[in-house]
Amino acid sequence: MNTETPERRQIKVRAPKIELHQLRYAVAAADLGSFRQAAEVSLIKRSTLSRSVQQLEHTVGVRLFERSGNGVRATPAGRAFLKASRSILKQMDVLEDLVDVGLCEVFGPAGANQRNDVAFDSAGVGYDR
Repeated sequence: MNTETPERRQIKVRAPKIELHQLRYAVAAADLGSFRQAAEVSLIKRSTLSRSVQQLEHTVGVRLFERSGNGVRATPAGRAFLKASRSILKQMDVLEDLVDVGLCEVFGPAGANQRNDVAFDSAGVGYDR
């Protein structure tokens, strides 16, 4: 017999994830105005890109693009989402650049309590102090 009250029962629901490649595909489609052209520059099939964007729209619960025979155009909600997506992708590029340079070279070995000689501006771009 289950003696837990409804307030005490916890239901674990796994939230859908947004994948970085979905953001990259959506931004490319918005920039080019075409799923076909975005797929070409992303080196994937158009159907793969289209399905990825549809899954992204389902995950976020809003339509990001208006589709027509002339291509795609971001909806008002899509424009706001794509602006945030561009910011996220830019920050990821900065992180990837840091990894490429070698974080130890920039910040010292893990666990080192030393003053960092690198700071970051509001866009996440690193510079010497």
